Amino acid sequence: METKIKNEKRSVSDWFTSEKLEEFRPTIEAAAQEKVDRLVAAWTPEFRAALRKLREGRIENRS
Repeated sequence: METKIKNEKRSVSDWFTSEKLEEFRPTIEAAAQEKVDRLVAAWTPEFRAALRKLREGRIENRS
């Protein structure tokens, strides 16, 4: 049985082709967007206000 398993193993480069990436793209993008949505939802109103001001150029970038 172990020999059969060893023979069936393939490297990632053999399996993960551009076609597979396209097949998984919607799942990957949905998972990434969900993570971003959770992180943004955790931001405090004060942080969002400061970020908005920074984007509008009302706060100097201190870096």
